[in-house]
Amino acid sequence: MYRIKKDKRTESSAAKICNGLVVCMRDKKFSSIGVAEIAAASGVSRATFYRIFDTPHDVLVYICDSLAEDLAGSISIKTIKDKEEISLKALIYLTEHADELSVVFKSGRTDLIQQALEPYSERIAPGMEQMFSRKELDYARISIASLFVGILYVWESRGRKERPRELLAIFKKFSIAANQSIL
Repeated sequence: MYRIKKDKRTESSAAKICNGLVVCMRDKKFSSIGVAEIAAASGVSRATFYRIFDTPHDVLVYICDSLAEDLAGSISIKTIKDKEEISLKALIYLTEHADELSVVFKSGRTDLIQQALEPYSERIAPGMEQMFSRKELDYARISIASLFVGILYVWESRGRKERPRELLAIFKKFSIAANQSIL
């Protein structure tokens, strides 16, 4: 569990701790990183770490939740008329935050970013309410979030070579394949 107060000091400490985890994971596996190492790499005390987070796992959850919330806040459906542009903006945002995503992928907890993105999947791929019944929407939300995470996972593992527009083409191809029941 994490406890982020809406004050600059706590938010700054949380950001430092997240960056500390990124630094630690350059040399070690997530499972072998402890609180003391994260605190040292981030320049905060262990007490500060424990004031905000309970465990290193909580830092991962916070990274995922923050990415999803910031992504959702950065996409204004009212100002963007093209559905493709919305998905492209989401991919641009997520690829710009590749270091944070890399930590999640290296930890083996892609489920955390998937769960964080799920509530915002309708912003990432709008128009789902018209395509699916109320009963099917839960499946659609998790499928969209999973597809985004899967594409970004492969992008990361292949060395981040493709640009967001290329990733969008891949996303569209799989979306079309799913609609045509090719999968």
